[in-house]
Amino acid sequence: MKEGDFVVIESFTNATLYRIKRLNGVRAELVIPKRDGTEVDGGIAVLSELFYPNSKQREEFKDILKG
Repeated sequence: MKEGDFVVIESFTNATLYRIKRLNGVRAELVIPKRDGTEVDGGIAVLSELFYPNSKQREEFKDILKG
């Protein structure tokens, strides 16, 4: 994973899309991209909690992912 990549954190009921703003060792500073093009703070997560979006998630977030 690298800065700028889109990733998800999954829970039992949903997945939230994030963009990696900055990497610091095994931690990533995240932002949440919004559909209107803005971003809000997404906090910090450990890399092991992050996954690349699967095909279903890519379809759900396609308007955000295409920029």
